[in-house]
Amino acid sequence: MNARIVFSFPLSAVLLLLVLSKPSYCKEPSATHSVRVTISDVAADPQKYDGKLVCVNAVAVNGWEGDNFLIDPSKPVPLEFPTRGDPASVWYYPKQLYSMLSHQSPRANEAAETETSDCHDVEGYFHFVEKPRMMDVFYPGHLQFECLEYCTIADPQPHSLASATHSLDIDETRRILRSNPDLRNKYKNLLLFLAVYAGRTDFAQELLTAGADPTYTGRSLETSLMVAALKCKIDVARTLLSHGAPVNAANINGDTALMDASRACRDGQMVKLLLEAGANPNAKSKTNFTALMCASGNPLNVEELLKAGADPTVKNDYGDTAESDNCDRGEAGHAQACSLIREALKQAAGHFQDH
Repeated sequence: MNARIVFSFPLSAVLLLLVLSKPSYCKEPSATHSVRVTISDVAADPQKYDGKLVCVNAVAVNGWEGDNFLIDPSKPVPLEFPTRGDPASVWYYPKQLYSMLSHQSPRANEAAETETSDCHDVEGYFHFVEKPRMMDVFYPGHLQFECLEYCTIADPQPHSLASATHSLDIDETRRILRSNPDLRNKYKNLLLFLAVYAGRTDFAQELLTAGADPTYTGRSLETSLMVAALKCKIDVARTLLSHGAPVNAANINGDTALMDASRACRDGQMVKLLLEAGANPNAKSKTNFTALMCASGNPLNVEELLKAGADPTVKNDYGDTAESDNCDRGEAGHAQACSLIREALKQAAGHFQDH
């Protein structure tokens, strides 16, 4: 039995691609039987397979905003969607939608579709589509795949690391890694982020024991501890800290785990944990935001930060302070935080007068 892959595509992206697409960009589908290929084959020589009916062993990944693509089964799903820099990934669409996007009539060879196919993987027409890239809008890339009816994956196909990680199936991911130490060793740092995101302390501990590096950073210099802080996964954060995760590391914007926790976690516990681990309460981002500013509207976080010596007088590049961020708002959380900050400012003023 084949598993049907659910497809979703936003109307805005459809309209955009209708504007960008031209009939001359795509070759008419060929009328031959499907050619067995890999994703890497079509990525390495796209002109050779343009317009051809192909049978490809691949994992179909459904993302958001139309970010649906096929990848090699041996690859784990990248944690940052979509895989814009990855040459071995191909964007896919159902046949009917592709025809609409490319201004083609749905004239894929019906005889070929009705014949019994020996393709037990994913079957459809590959297209190499040269479209100009536009900034800040959905861009499907040049390598595209026109599925026949639905993209289907045969039941006997074994679970891949890609499909397991994409579905957040941690138990299946662990099983695959335990059966293949080479995969575990290759991807343990990347999968540490997955364990943290899912809040699975047991999996994080397993990866750390196997040598996963808690100092490893993504493309934006984010650390697994930052992910734990942003997702308020306090048990995972404790595990990471116990294995040497850098508590004061900053991402590409200068944000730290403490800033993330101050924004996201309202009970004060994550902020307290990070401060006790040595987080700097007065670290500044590239635009001079501090954790105290990030804690706007979160009085429990504000209280912990002030106790740890956070400076309430700092002004960011936009002229805002922790006082203005909280006291110019009327919500209950902001009012409480405002009172705490103004009391701290009074104490600071009295301290300066005494000296």
